[in-house]
Amino acid sequence: MKILVVGATGQLGTAICQKLPHEKYQLFAMHRDGSNTKSLQDLPNTTLLKADLQDKNSLLNAVKGMDVVICTANSASPRRKEDNFKNVDINGIKDLIEASERSDVKQFIYTSSIEYGSQTNAIPLSNAKRAIEAALQTSSLNYTIIRPCTFMDVYFPFFGTDIPIKNAANATIKRPFKFSANFFEGIKHDIENKGKFNVIGKGDRRHSYICVDDVAEFHIKSIGHSSAEKSIITIGGPEALTPLEIKDIFEKLLDKPLKISSTPPFVIKLMGQVLSLFNPPAGNIMKLNHLSAMNDCIVKDAEDTAATFDVKLTEAEVFLKNAINR
Repeated sequence: MKILVVGATGQLGTAICQKLPHEKYQLFAMHRDGSNTKSLQDLPNTTLLKADLQDKNSLLNAVKGMDVVICTANSASPRRKEDNFKNVDINGIKDLIEASERSDVKQFIYTSSIEYGSQTNAIPLSNAKRAIEAALQTSSLNYTIIRPCTFMDVYFPFFGTDIPIKNAANATIKRPFKFSANFFEGIKHDIENKGKFNVIGKGDRRHSYICVDDVAEFHIKSIGHSSAEKSIITIGGPEALTPLEIKDIFEKLLDKPLKISSTPPFVIKLMGQVLSLFNPPAGNIMKLNHLSAMNDCIVKDAEDTAATFDVKLTEAEVFLKNAINR
């Protein structure tokens, strides 16, 4: 069976490519010019395939003969000036859907985002995700839409540490997007060196944090699974934790007290509004941060869903302990 992973050089796409049973599937890892393919080059039964979501003809060639297309690509942390939600997340992925229909792809697996109710409409990337969900639901494809909750690997570092991503391949935070890269550079040792734990507001909103490796497992286990046919699958980790509870875990594992450094939510909200005027990706990130800080994101029946797909969920403490011991 031939599997095309679109977004193969992103953190989630790389994890899928690395964890895929290579003896069972023939993998085609799609990438653009200039992408970091180092972590994919030595994978068995794998072909690096050059194509671009902003080049419709290249997509037609990429999907030809494929049985399954897994699309994790997005422009939340853009690498090029022309990377934006319209060009990549909407038009580009719609072209990929159309190409997949024309090539009779048997299953299209799409990484979407979790719903926050009506407030989701305030997030540009979320609006793009909903547009693609609608396009898939009206297409002729056998689609699987996966809606993950907050990623441990992406959210935990912004508490003030690079521990969760030290050995991560193609970590999202390490992408060459100056806004987030420069911000993270200033806080990435706050927990270890300053004993400071960064939160927005009170740090009391609960999230079903899930690690990237578990999200990758859901994508892989969805291939050919009857429960994944024309389905929307909401996934999360085994616990609904607050940032303050994450702080307690860090204190336990590092054996040191941490002081809270809180940014008022209205500051993040204002930054989101202002940045959206001249740096839409940065504005999107700040709006998402504000939404996450002010709302719970609890995935009901997360363990039952994981059991259906034979995925063993990773607890936050186990995730961080493994990261510290790497």
